[in-house]
Formats: sequence, structure tokens, C-alpha cells
Amino acid sequence: MTKFKDAPLSTGVSRQPLTIGLFDSGVGGLSVLSRLAACAVPARYIYFADTGRCPYGNRDASEIGQFVEEIVGFLGDFKIDALVMACNTSAALARSHAEIAVGAAVKLYDLIGPTCRSLSRSRFSSIGVMATFGTVNSQAFSKGLRSFGYEGDIREVACPRLVPIIESGRLPEHNAICDLEGALREYLTKLSGMEAIVLGCTHFPFVAPQIEKLISEDAQMAKLFPAGLTLIDPATCLVDDIFPGLNETARSQPVDLSLPSFKYFTTGTGSDFERTAISCVGRIGGCREVAIADICNYHLKPLDRFNAFSVVL
Repeated sequence: MTKFKDAPLSTGVSRQPLTIGLFDSGVGGLSVLSRLAACAVPARYIYFADTGRCPYGNRDASEIGQFVEEIVGFLGDFKIDALVMACNTSAALARSHAEIAVGAAVKLYDLIGPTCRSLSRSRFSSIGVMATFGTVNSQAFSKGLRSFGYEGDIREVACPRLVPIIESGRLPEHNAICDLEGALREYLTKLSGMEAIVLGCTHFPFVAPQIEKLISEDAQMAKLFPAGLTLIDPATCLVDDIFPGLNETARSQPVDLSLPSFKYFTTGTGSDFERTAISCVGRIGGCREVAIADICNYHLKPLDRFNAFSVVL
């Protein structure tokens, strides 16, 4: 029996602020962090971006499993209460690795299960999924939807061009917008006729405005979706799982990701991560760099690392 019997995350109540760890291959998981941070629940967050090994979408399952074990071990040093797999490729291919590495005292979440459960009860007769090659090849969303009894049409499409554009940090630039529009036209054409599209990579909510603009302003694209189109951000479904029962006001609090209650780490370059984050969520706090070699074979004692990174708030 774990401590969550007395103070589960799902109640949104605890004696002290929760500590929640999240990880992704890059900035994508910031879309999840933003949704959680907007909830009126006292919490502090540790975010890990494996940008030194990004993207994950074309890697094989065994390699991603190794990465997940290493990252979970790192985040576990911060005495987290819960861990969010804010990378759907890792959740689709390596959740079992996270389950073993995280231990029984830490609550583990991903976005695939909550999204499939929520959509299985929806009115949509057809659901498309935009995701990475790894997630699409695993059919994680299709299998999840079917496991919850969804009987409508499902179509999953790999969108490999999107993550590099988003990770470039060039989203506001004209050339990047042109590249993005070309990629979106290709992928949306493959999803024509779908009533809803799941943004099945956590990077993709950052280009949702461009998707909506393309469909609303381009008559040819609009014809692809005669019944209209609803975009699904899985992070909204995750919020219902972690902090159920919150009303819209309690889910929509102002967010400042630069506050001391947010700590950021990357296997890439800290300044690059911060710059890319600005193009997605605005300014964040300073991001500390962690060498991949230290993630693989770190020798710091857990308490030493915890104190060295000054996570105590």
C-alpha cells in the first residue's frame, strides 16, 4: 500500500506541495507542463528534456527503453510524488520500463490511456491521430481506443517533419512557417474526413493554431473536413486523471513557467532549450545541462544531486 491511499494526486489535495517530474525528448512536454501548472493545485515541477538525443520518433523500442530507465532514475533522485511520461513515443514503446524503474511509491502517468478513455465516450464517429513514426507503428492510440470500446474509424498518420521544425525554435520566422504549412498540408490530407484529430505527439499542440488557421482560411483544406474538425490535446485528458473534479476556472489559472517552483534540465544546450521554449510557451527559468554520460553512469549520491541542484523550494 502506498502513501497515495491517504493523499492521492487525484484528490488535488495534499498536506504539502506535490513534486511532479515530467520528461520528453525536447520542448514538447512543456505543452503538458503548461496544462498541469494552470491547475489550482499546489505543486512543484521537475522537467527533463532529452534534447541531446532528440528526436525519439525514429528510434527502436529497446533504445528508448534504455533512455527511459536512465531518465526515471535521474528524476527519482528528486523525491518526486508522480512521474508524467510527457513523450508519447516513450509511453507507446517503453512504459513497462518506466513502471519497473519508478517503483511502487511514485504514481506513473502517460497521456495515451487518459486520451483513449475520454475519446471512447465521445460523439466522434471518426478519429485521426497525428504522431511520430514510433507511436504510429505501435498503434498505441488505436489499440487504446479499441480497448475502451470505441467502434468508430481510426486513422493514424506519422508526421516526422513537425518535431524538427518545432525544436528549431524558428516557429515565428517566415521560412519556418512556410515549411510548417507544407508539412501540415501533407499530413492533414492523409487525415481527410476525420471528425477529430488527436495531437498525438506532445510537440504538436504548439502548432495547433497553424492547423486551425489553415483549415479556416484555405477553402481547399476546409473541404477535406466537411463535418468540421476538432483538435484534441491529450494534456487536457491527463489533467482530468491527475486532478479530477476541477472546474474550468481552477484549470485555467495564470501560468509563469519562470517561477522557482519549476526546474528544468536538458542533455542538450541549456540556452538553446530556453530559446526554443520561448517560441512555444514564453520565458522559462534557467535550464541546467546534464551530460548524457552522467545520465547513463552517474556517480553522485542522490542527496548530493538533490542539494546541488537546489530544488528545495
